[in-house]
Amino acid sequence: MAQLFLHRRGKGTECIAVDLVTTVKDFCSSCGEPASKAWLQDNTEPLDPNKTLSEAGVADRCHVLVISCQEITVRVRQIDNLQEFNVAPSTIVRAIFERAAGSDGFGLTDDERVKHDLVIGDDVIDLNEHIGTLSDDECTVTLDLCPQDRFLG
Repeated sequence: MAQLFLHRRGKGTECIAVDLVTTVKDFCSSCGEPASKAWLQDNTEPLDPNKTLSEAGVADRCHVLVISCQEITVRVRQIDNLQEFNVAPSTIVRAIFERAAGSDGFGLTDDERVKHDLVIGDDVIDLNEHIGTLSDDECTVTLDLCPQDRFLG
């Protein structure tokens, strides 16, 4: 038995015990997501559903996302500007932040980056979260790139 960190849309991270000889397809079904795919953190392709978890590269204490989306459309807003791009559901939010704040995005300086967060509504997003867990039923997510002092009061 191995312990995995299971991530799903709209749910917190769960630590679960799983037998690594279980097929990926059966694992997804056991998670209540039979039509979904499993993804290792930061992988751009889902795991092969016909392989065992072990054969697919899953090991003890891995982070695994189970989701039906093949890709996520990410929209990042900063004031009146918008960046939109598609990523794998297993992409961590830190990569989204770097892309949106970097030279190919809004072009924030290093000094400005450390003073900004990605938020949904009034909630600051954990940079280590998988973007797929934040997506809606249409596999999209809209984030705001906001100065941290917006939340000081």
